[in-house]
Amino acid sequence: MKRYNTIFIRILSITLPSFLVLSLIISISCIKISENVLLKEVVEIANRNLIQVKNSLLEYNTEIAVAISKISNSKEFKAYITADNPSSSEQLNLVLEIGRYMDTYREYLTPQDSYFMIAGAEGNESRYYSSNTSKWGSAPTDFIDRFLMVDGHLITGTNYHIDKELFKGASPFENNIFVTKSLIDAQKNFYGYVVLVLDEKYIASIYEDYITSGMTISVISNTGDILSSSDKERLFTANEELINLIKDHSEELSDTDTVKVIKNDKETILALYLPFYDAYLVEEINPLIVFSSLHSIADKIIFIILVTLLIVGFVVFIATRNITKPLRYLSERMLFTVTHDFRGQMIEPQGSNELILITQAYNTMLNDIKEHVKNLVSEQKERRKAELNALQMQINPHFLYNTLTSIKYLAKQQRLDEVDETIHSLISILQNVIGKTDSMTTVRDEIENLGYFIYINQIRYGNGIKVDYQIARDCYDLMMPKLIIQPFIENAFFHGFVGTDVGNITVFINSDEELLMIEVIDNGVGMANSETTINEKKYHFSGIGINNVHERIQLLYGEEYGIEVYSEVGEGTSIIIKLPKIEPMT
Repeated sequence: MKRYNTIFIRILSITLPSFLVLSLIISISCIKISENVLLKEVVEIANRNLIQVKNSLLEYNTEIAVAISKISNSKEFKAYITADNPSSSEQLNLVLEIGRYMDTYREYLTPQDSYFMIAGAEGNESRYYSSNTSKWGSAPTDFIDRFLMVDGHLITGTNYHIDKELFKGASPFENNIFVTKSLIDAQKNFYGYVVLVLDEKYIASIYEDYITSGMTISVISNTGDILSSSDKERLFTANEELINLIKDHSEELSDTDTVKVIKNDKETILALYLPFYDAYLVEEINPLIVFSSLHSIADKIIFIILVTLLIVGFVVFIATRNITKPLRYLSERMLFTVTHDFRGQMIEPQGSNELILITQAYNTMLNDIKEHVKNLVSEQKERRKAELNALQMQINPHFLYNTLTSIKYLAKQQRLDEVDETIHSLISILQNVIGKTDSMTTVRDEIENLGYFIYINQIRYGNGIKVDYQIARDCYDLMMPKLIIQPFIENAFFHGFVGTDVGNITVFINSDEELLMIEVIDNGVGMANSETTINEKKYHFSGIGINNVHERIQLLYGEEYGIEVYSEVGEGTSIIIKLPKIEPMT
């Protein structure tokens, strides 16, 4: 046999190239996955940041709206800009009135880092007032046409604008955003306008704390004008391509939704609509810059992973070659366990000390599995038994509701004796189901509690359905699981006499040397499949309690006990309950 044709050479020729290819795939995948995960995290953080910025801008806009409202509704400002050639004394009085108005409402008239101007119209263009010492010599004659008119129609709402040259030398701020509002009186006459000048630097300060390298945040109007930006070179420019891209991806979204737009392979854009500015809050993320540190170590990561995988592969190969031969016997024997029959599968320890330890560990594991399976089966059986017991002990809330409703009705009818008896019956039922934790009871107590249940149902539905008991004297003190008979009486009441208010139910209880036999017979409507047992699953009561009783009995006492059902349509139903005969403990 040629040495190069051995299994170890074959493993080597397959494993090492596979490790090399796999290491490259893993390295590249790790880098890509890291980028995607980090980008997703960055986008989520940016999304939360944009919402916080939006809330701050909304608060600032509220201040602006209040200021414009105060100015628009002021009769002092209106009187000033609509005065027709006032005398010096009249002019002085107008100015004093404005001064008093401003002293009263100063905190509302000047939002953070802003000042306002108000000018007249329709022949009063020369009437002009500014709250700031830096101002125009006179209001621009084309201001109304440029900023208050669209297609020859007057804009009545509030609008945000930018103009690099408009406030040059007339504003204390380096970069200005201004808000305009037409002034219209009660007769719908246009008599002037308000201009609120804002410092772009203050708006930028709202979002500048959320900016890191590779990120840019801007406020872009609906027409593409950049009102504010962390990149100051973009101010007073328009980016219609970007705003159209955002609109294309946000047509189906409401004002509060965040739009994620992949502009190209190098940029991710998040946009949040600001309805109060009629603009978009836009954040642009450049992954190449944001993750530049990750890219710088990519080559080192690939090299380290390759070297590590090669070393690990070599060590694994050597260890596998040394272990394969002695383990072959053990692995062949272990294959028998696939039958899931753990009996007789113990392996005799042999070979090296390590292999002996492994074999002993396997044998120990096998024993543990056997014990675990045994305990698991027992535990599952006990758990199911507990579940069935718990179901048997439940009180349907509709039963309580209907019983209390009946008590209320009896009380209104002044049938106090029946109220007392019904409450006593309900208390007794609750004590039996809730108050006692033991699952066994005597036949006497079971029948007594059954009587309470029947009494309540007869109060609700009348005495047309009679219940009779035929119980052997020697059966009263025998033990039985409690709440065994009640589900069948209940089903007879509600399903055995459909279409009639009268009927008879008889409970027979007898015993022999080994069995306690309980039979519940009604003369109701019956059902098809006359000799049907509960195990055949052809008999369908509406309540799940019946099947639970059968399963509970078999879990407690074995498959030879349980419930048998005999019924014919129009002839009634007979249910036989077979229980072991259990004498009371002395």
